[in-house]
Amino acid sequence: MPISSATNFSSGLPFTPSLSDCSPSSDAGPCRPDVVGSVKDGTRSGDPKAGGYWFENTGGVGLGSAPGATAGPWGQPTLDSFGNVGHNTFRGPKLFNIDASMFKDFTLTEKVKAQLQFQFYNVLNHLNLDLPNTQVDSPNGGQITAKAYGTQMRALTFAARITF
Repeated sequence: MPISSATNFSSGLPFTPSLSDCSPSSDAGPCRPDVVGSVKDGTRSGDPKAGGYWFENTGGVGLGSAPGATAGPWGQPTLDSFGNVGHNTFRGPKLFNIDASMFKDFTLTEKVKAQLQFQFYNVLNHLNLDLPNTQVDSPNGGQITAKAYGTQMRALTFAARITF
C-alpha cells in the first residue's frame, strides 16, 4: 500500500504597514506611515485574530491627515515624504500544512483491476491565518479576519477506481 505526503512549513509572508488616509502632500506613491516609536509597545492580547496583536495600532485616533501628526508608535509622513517604514518589514503568521494519501491496488480478474484511494488534506487540522489588516490608523489594524488563501481545514476524500 503506497503512502505519500506533502508537508509545507513556511515562515510568515512579509507585509508593509500602511495608512488608510494619506496626507494631501503624499498624493502619489506609497501611503506608508513614519515609525516614531517601538511598534511592539502596548498590550498584546495573545489572540492573533484580535486587533493590535501584530503591531500596535492607533485605533483610528490621532493620525488624521495632518503632516507630522503622531499617535502611538506611528506618524503621518511630513510634507513631501513617503513615510520611513520599510517595504515588507513585518511578517505575518506562519503556515503549516500536511497532506497525505494512501492507495491500495487489487486484481479482480486478469483484465479488471481496482484501486482504493484515501486522501487527507490538512491532516492536523491546523488553522493557517491570512495576513493582518495593514492599516495602522484603522480600528481593525493588525486584525486577521480570514484563513490564508489556498488553505483549508481538514478534509478527507475516499474513492474507488476500476480499470478494465
